[in-house]
Amino acid sequence: MDGNLGILTLIPAISFLVFALVTKKCILSIMLSGILGYILYYKAGFFVPMMDALLEACCDGDNNWIVLICLLFGCLIQLLRQSKGADAICNIARKYLKSQKQVMLFTWICGIIIFIDDYLSMGCILLGRIWRTA
Repeated sequence: MDGNLGILTLIPAISFLVFALVTKKCILSIMLSGILGYILYYKAGFFVPMMDALLEACCDGDNNWIVLICLLFGCLIQLLRQSKGADAICNIARKYLKSQKQVMLFTWICGIIIFIDDYLSMGCILLGRIWRTA
């Protein structure tokens, strides 16, 4: 195995796009494309290196921390949805925000205050509803 596959390295990426568009299942598409990448690189002996990489990724403390944080923030977001917390904030905002400029300024300020991470939707839940108040 020389490690230089050339243009063949595009096959897993293209297969991901095709699988995702056809099946509409992103995680399954990522898994199948990853397995395809290991098959291309390691040929028939792909299983053991793939399991070693999976075990190493699962035992990494940084990966576990990210998963834990995402799960906890997911719980917080679901709590906001179920308790209608965003609706309550919007009702308060409706009392004080009379013009569209005020709504836009308030939305911008709230976006700066509650921005946590780029893949958490806490800001989207609240800010989308505030934006629609005007």
